[in-house]
Amino acid sequence: MEKVPGPGMLSKAFPWLLGVGIIALFVWGFLRGSQIGLSMLWAWIIASGTITAIFAAAVLAHPLTVLAAFVAAPLKLLVPTVSAGMIMAPLEALLRKPQVRDFESLNESILTFRGFLKNRVTKILVVFVAATIGAIIGHTVAIIWIAKILATH
Repeated sequence: MEKVPGPGMLSKAFPWLLGVGIIALFVWGFLRGSQIGLSMLWAWIIASGTITAIFAAAVLAHPLTVLAAFVAAPLKLLVPTVSAGMIMAPLEALLRKPQVRDFESLNESILTFRGFLKNRVTKILVVFVAATIGAIIGHTVAIIWIAKILATH
């Protein structure tokens, strides 16, 4: 075999199918009653937004990045091929622009976690990872919460 095969059709479609499935759950909830649908929507927003924002805050992201994490995480469902980190990292870079000295001190900064958080270049990477992991956990918690809402009504 000369070349690694590309991703299959199912692996390309999976993120979109997952998003469609979650939206279908919302539709099902609203068909069962507006209160159930609103409870599900509330659960999605609170769980995914709050947990993503907590993870961004835990790595000392800029306050506007933390706020954006809360807002963007629930909306990320509509574009499943974009991670929360892909939204938060450029925002962090815009709000805390790396300077030449940050690039020059990369080899020392990566030696400690504190260095990762102080260096603006590595901080962008840390915010990316934290927001992405936070969104994954937040969405998982939200799906469990939504399943409980559906199971009890």
